[in-house]
Amino acid sequence: MRKKFAFILPYIGKLPSWFQLWLHSCARNPIADWLLFTDDHSSLEYPENVKVHYCSFEDLKVLFQKSFPFTINLEHPYRFCDFKPSFGLIFKDFIAGYDFWGHCDPDLLWGDLKKWLNNPAMDNYDRISHWGHCSLYRNSQEMNNLFKTKIEGIAFYKDVYSENRHIAFDEEYGMNIMTREKGIKEFILPFFDVKPAIQSFSFTPTFVSEPFFPQSWSHIVSKVSDEGVAVFGINSHGLLMEKQFAYIHLQKRKMKIKVDMNENEYLIVPNSFIPIQKVDLLTLKKLTPNFYGDFVKRKALVWNSRVRFLRNALFSKEYE
Repeated sequence: MRKKFAFILPYIGKLPSWFQLWLHSCARNPIADWLLFTDDHSSLEYPENVKVHYCSFEDLKVLFQKSFPFTINLEHPYRFCDFKPSFGLIFKDFIAGYDFWGHCDPDLLWGDLKKWLNNPAMDNYDRISHWGHCSLYRNSQEMNNLFKTKIEGIAFYKDVYSENRHIAFDEEYGMNIMTREKGIKEFILPFFDVKPAIQSFSFTPTFVSEPFFPQSWSHIVSKVSDEGVAVFGINSHGLLMEKQFAYIHLQKRKMKIKVDMNENEYLIVPNSFIPIQKVDLLTLKKLTPNFYGDFVKRKALVWNSRVRFLRNALFSKEYE
């Protein structure tokens, strides 16, 4: 079966500890392929639709440079982010035959993508989502070269790729402006984006989830299964709510793994992957206690102890 979509992920270094769960979420989506370029040779079970290309950072630097007539600056792997809009050129030999190519991050868990991508309406769009962690471009001459567009007020790609600094060229300071200025039609996949600021203490949706996620929900838990990614929460009226998403983005959140990595379904609570169980009001409250309140209390205790220490130290100094 011909695949319409290909996600490209160059990743140098140790893959996330729960990467096998990421792979299983890819396996549930035969509508797409994932092209992984990595130097991590860990023993993992790769599904057929995840194509692994083992390579070093130096190998990737050589590959990237081949697409540009000027010297690029690629001193560390995080710089891959700004180069994401040019993956259509850099990896052109790997994406021939796909209708769309894109990029993604390894801290996502995919839902049932066909619910959105297997829609004839997708033929009307040239870009699907516009985030650095997930975006798809139509595999065409125009879209593969969109990053070269020169617009007053934003950095030109030659400058971005020649300098050793990250400017989010793949998002708001580059491609998103070009997409709007060129009048390119785009479709946004609904996703649950977890705010990383309060690590391991709460699930807080970021502003980018606003069109898809009611900010008033509390006690949020996510369920991953063959049916996709579902998010449960309690609304302001105390009712149990559920919403389906194309994926969940954990934003590098540190997670404890309390499930078998080959499980088909499990729950995601603010700091762990846990075995599946019935989701109801009591379960949500039990699984999501007041992490944030406890966090603030602990911070307050630490701060108060430091204040007392300094006060006592200053006080004792006065009488030396």
